[in-house]
Amino acid sequence: MLPLSWAPWRGWRVRREGRGHAAYGGLLGLACLFLTAYGFYCVMWGVNYYADGFQVKSGVYARPVAVEELEQVTARFVRGLEETADQLRLWHFGRQFAVSREDGAIRCLSDDGPVSYNEQMNIYTLFHYCAPGAHLTGEWLPFRDLRHASPFAAAFQRGTVLPLARTFSGRGDLLPAAGEKLRGGRVSESGFQLPAFACIPMRLHFWEGDEEFEAQANLLFDRSATDFIHVESVVTIASVALCRLAEAAGLALDRGSM
Repeated sequence: MLPLSWAPWRGWRVRREGRGHAAYGGLLGLACLFLTAYGFYCVMWGVNYYADGFQVKSGVYARPVAVEELEQVTARFVRGLEETADQLRLWHFGRQFAVSREDGAIRCLSDDGPVSYNEQMNIYTLFHYCAPGAHLTGEWLPFRDLRHASPFAAAFQRGTVLPLARTFSGRGDLLPAAGEKLRGGRVSESGFQLPAFACIPMRLHFWEGDEEFEAQANLLFDRSATDFIHVESVVTIASVALCRLAEAAGLALDRGSM
């Protein structure tokens, strides 16, 4: 009896599996057909990308260039190389500086203003201290959490963060324009990013005060800041930023807590 009862059930199972395999094969065939057609379309689009018709489609047209124009461009680059052959150039909070390769003298190229002691020390320390392989991490930390910064955290708070908050208390509306003068830009409703150097960005956050709380500020640095420069120079970097922001906003720096 068992073989007789088993046979109909096995036959039904084979037919069901056969239909499943057929459906699977059909779907697989459709998928292969779609991928083939899509691949052919991509190849043809890539060919047309470099065809003359692309200029019309994109609105970007190549124009003929005269030999005189090429000579002018080349001459401009040569002049730039000649001007910088004996110096190193870098930006520090919106001011461009040139460092003489001969004697190390620093002069500002952006304006006729003096180069402060802190600006000079920041530049010299950056060249001397920068570690091989140093790179930005994208991880933003308050000063106290930077490597070897904790012994200086209290002084940094008293000497930089609190004066910053007091200087702009009631005048927080001046910060965006002041930050732009230092080649910075807004990153959030309360935050601005300023380029201390190209490799050392700094973020400033400011919250206006009210009836209950005084104005608050904070400064954040990429975790790699102390790979590029000594931790004590991070303090002088923040000090330069504070002075430059106050100057750009036309405000007197509040040193009451310094």
